[in-house]
Amino acid sequence: MIQNVEAPLVAQHISYRYVGGVQVLQDVSLVGETGSWTAVMGPSGAGKSTFLYCCAGLLKPESGEVTVAGHALERMNERDLTRLRRDHIGFVFQDYNLVPAFTCLQNVMLSDLFGGPKIETKAAVSALADVGLAGYENKYPADMSGGQRQRVSIARALASRPQVLFADEPTGALDTKSSRTVMGLFHTVAMRGTTILMVTHDPNVAACADRVIFLVDGRVHSTCSGESAANIAGRLALMSDGRVDENE
Repeated sequence: MIQNVEAPLVAQHISYRYVGGVQVLQDVSLVGETGSWTAVMGPSGAGKSTFLYCCAGLLKPESGEVTVAGHALERMNERDLTRLRRDHIGFVFQDYNLVPAFTCLQNVMLSDLFGGPKIETKAAVSALADVGLAGYENKYPADMSGGQRQRVSIARALASRPQVLFADEPTGALDTKSSRTVMGLFHTVAMRGTTILMVTHDPNVAACADRVIFLVDGRVHSTCSGESAANIAGRLALMSDGRVDENE
C-alpha cells in the first residue's frame, strides 16, 4: 500500500518491459520522503537502473505511476518533463554527461546557463571544492580523469540544490577516499531536505543510505535499514546465488 502521495518521490506499482517482451520490472513501489536516502541494490539484470530511469521520467513505465515534486509524470509532455528535470531534479550518471566545450565551472552552472535554477559563481566554485576539485574551475573535461569528471557531475547535481537527486553508481569511477567524501556530501544534502534515490553495487556505499531496497528479477525482494556493509554484502551474495535468507 502506497502512503504519503505528497512525498517528493512516489512510484506506484511500476512495471516495465523492453522491446521484444523481456519483463524487467514487475510491480515495484517506493515512497521517497523529504530528506530520505534510498539505495537500490540487486544482482546484475535485476532492473535497478531501469527503475531509477522510470522514476526520473527517462523511461515510460508499461504500467504504474510516478510522481516527482508533486507532478504526475505520465500526464506530462516531453517539454514539461524537461522543465521538471531542469528545475527540480539532479542527476549523477555513470557517463558523466558533461559538455566537452564547457569548463568545469560552466558545467556545474549548466542549469543556470539554460534557464534553470540560479547558481551563483561562488556556489559553483564551492561545490567543486567540496568534491576535491578546488582550482579546476577553468579546466575542460578532456583534460581530466574519469574520476575527476564524475566529481564534476556530482558537484553540478548538488550545486542546484534539487528537490530529488537520482544517482546511478555515483562512486563507480571514484577511489575509496573520494567515495567517502561524496557520501558525506550526499548525507549533507539529504539533511537539507533533498530526497535521494541511488543505485549502487557497493555495500559500503549502500550502508550510508537510510534504507536499502533489494531487487531480484525485477521485483522487490526485501528491504533493510541501519545494517552494516558486511550484512548488506551478505544479503546481496545470497540473492546473487539464487538463495533466500532464512531470516527474512
